[in-house]
Amino acid sequence: MAEAQKGLKHPNARLFPVAPHSVTTAVRRARRDAGLDEDVRIYQLRHTRCTIVAKKGFNQAQIMMVIGQRDSRSVQRYTHLNVKDVIDILD
Repeated sequence: MAEAQKGLKHPNARLFPVAPHSVTTAVRRARRDAGLDEDVRIYQLRHTRCTIVAKKGFNQAQIMMVIGQRDSRSVQRYTHLNVKDVIDILD
């Protein structure tokens, strides 16, 4: 990630400059190829990734960078931690 970030011309530039519809198409194709239900949606991947990095101890600003959001309320909406997760981070 650090190497990829060095190539950015602007600090707020997208790390992966792809069109949103390209990602949606790729997820649809991967879902079909994996035999997953059509109920599996791209936003679920965002929730999952956000929770994974939060469990690793990323702070709110870092999580915002990972998920590409500028509003801290998004981090709260997408992160699903429980008490055990927080205790694990503190240990």
